[in-house]
Amino acid sequence: MRPWSCAALIVLAGALGGFINALVSNNGFALPKRVKGVLCPGALSTVFIGAFAAFASWAFYGSGADLDIADANTLVHLRFSAVSGRFWSASSAQSG
Repeated sequence: MRPWSCAALIVLAGALGGFINALVSNNGFALPKRVKGVLCPGALSTVFIGAFAAFASWAFYGSGADLDIADANTLVHLRFSAVSGRFWSASSAQSG
């Protein structure tokens, strides 16, 4: 299986987990809405966080951490852990 297909399945599984989590929560499946000018993302945030967490866990610590997504015959190698680490460090730098 190609690495990007594998990553898509992992993200889909995480999103499904977030969707189920939103369904069983006390609020039910809350749709996005605005309250006094503030956007409340509702269940969409839970679905997005589930998808991101599944990909990050797989890419950092799972079998995806050692996958080479560039050409294996080249001198420089690009791994999923490097790609996901780049996005992780960029998002944490913007939040601080």
